[in-house]
Amino acid sequence: MSRREARWYVHTSDGTKGPVSPHQLKQLALAGQISKSDKVRQGEEGIWMPASKVSGLFGDRMRVDRAHGAQYRNCPACYESIFLNAHVCKYCGSFLGEDEDGENAQGTS
Repeated sequence: MSRREARWYVHTSDGTKGPVSPHQLKQLALAGQISKSDKVRQGEEGIWMPASKVSGLFGDRMRVDRAHGAQYRNCPACYESIFLNAHVCKYCGSFLGEDEDGENAQGTS
């Protein structure tokens, strides 16, 4: 886990897990091991909140702002909403070269 990458903690009926990377958090959600009502927090001192509040954790990876035609996705490190073609997250500073699917920031290989 990189120094800049957010560390997450998860509290489910099975207990507390963590720290996990944003990618691991997403994988837990995709595998159904985290529900929207389970609690998560960012960092050891973060405030517990429902997992449903983490942008992009359960929703689509890309969104379109129909009013302006802009396309967005979530930063894989901090889950903030960023432009689809961003190379660096403006919130956490993570470099966004290739994602887990081997696609570059524009969504092409």
